[in-house]
Amino acid sequence: MLSRRIKQHIPIHQAIPGDIILPVKSGRIVQEHIPVSKDNNEKVNRQLKKGKGYVSGVLLGSDTELSNGIMGDVEQEVIEEENVDYRNFIIPEIIMASSYGTRRALFAPVKHLSYSLIDEK
Repeated sequence: MLSRRIKQHIPIHQAIPGDIILPVKSGRIVQEHIPVSKDNNEKVNRQLKKGKGYVSGVLLGSDTELSNGIMGDVEQEVIEEENVDYRNFIIPEIIMASSYGTRRALFAPVKHLSYSLIDEK
């Protein structure tokens, strides 16, 4: 779904209506979901620029929360194209190994990166 977002020229570091944001609190991403709407889109993007959250992508499971809007449509298309059956994420014999689905940040900034070139002549 990330590749579809990129192919459609939808930024991974900025929110569009329908996206779900994972906020950053005390320097850590928390699993609270903030839905983006037309009404809060500008405010959300200001907060993203400050590093206070990240646009999320879905990791499918039996109880997955999909996005709305354009990305919701993309997620649904991929699910249909790949014939995803949510029941396949449940393992009755080992319920702790079942996957209920979650969301992950699409963009991870790299801080304090340095490099040097070595001339190997």
